[in-house]
Amino acid sequence: MIAINAFSLTNISEMRSIFQFNRISNSISETLRRIETGQRIITGKDDPSGLILREGMRADIRGIQAAQKTTMAANELLATAENGLANVSLMLIGDINNRDDRGLLGLIYDDTLPADLRRQQVNDILNMIDGTVRSTTYNGKQLLDGSLKDVVFQLGKDVQDSMQYRMSLPNMTTTGLGGASGNLNDLRTIDLETESGKAQAYVIINEAAHMTAAQRGTIGTVQKYVLESNAKNLDVQLERITESEGLVSNVDMALETSRLSREEILAQSAMSSILYARNFRQFVLSTLL
Repeated sequence: MIAINAFSLTNISEMRSIFQFNRISNSISETLRRIETGQRIITGKDDPSGLILREGMRADIRGIQAAQKTTMAANELLATAENGLANVSLMLIGDINNRDDRGLLGLIYDDTLPADLRRQQVNDILNMIDGTVRSTTYNGKQLLDGSLKDVVFQLGKDVQDSMQYRMSLPNMTTTGLGGASGNLNDLRTIDLETESGKAQAYVIINEAAHMTAAQRGTIGTVQKYVLESNAKNLDVQLERITESEGLVSNVDMALETSRLSREEILAQSAMSSILYARNFRQFVLSTLL
């Protein structure tokens, strides 16, 4: 609102009314600003201590939101790795539920195949396992070739060990899958036409299958008991701190609307007083002339 200059006037009553009108006008402007923005605190002078409290809460909110994104990304990363391992498992032992025995385990005992064809199919599956491992990536990072070491998942708003989870994924290529009896890559040279060769191959494939299953279980455990649990906890934290921030920062519309109505009445009253004082002055002057 436009302020009225009172300093050129000598009518004390009118001057006081103008001062009152200007003060109420400023108050109306502030009330309208709060109603329009929905914010009770915009600058530090609105509420210095409240501003400090609100900005601290907003920093916490941003930290929690960042942790939520990290938790989601970590879950997606592990889900990608687990899907790759599931495909590797199918190539090792086939799909038991669908009676699909086309995995390595069924192939080494399929004596209906000629030796050269069995050898070719075994090598093809081994190549497909390595291909699956190489193609299992997340944001350009290889997940199953053993290069993912000591990855840090930031699970809370504060950068400290208690709010971080570290994880590494082992080498799941044909040179990494296996055990004491050898690794899958050894199947390329084992004589699968002999009983001893088949027995050795069976042990290696079985060890590789158990290693794959164990790694899938580890990933599932992290997803269920670390990431999903953390995501729920972050959701609760964000809800509560956002509500608290709103109580400090947001306008009470009912209160501000009531205040605006009162200020408008006071402004009208002050304006009436100005007009009355001005008219009264003119009346006095006219009677003196």
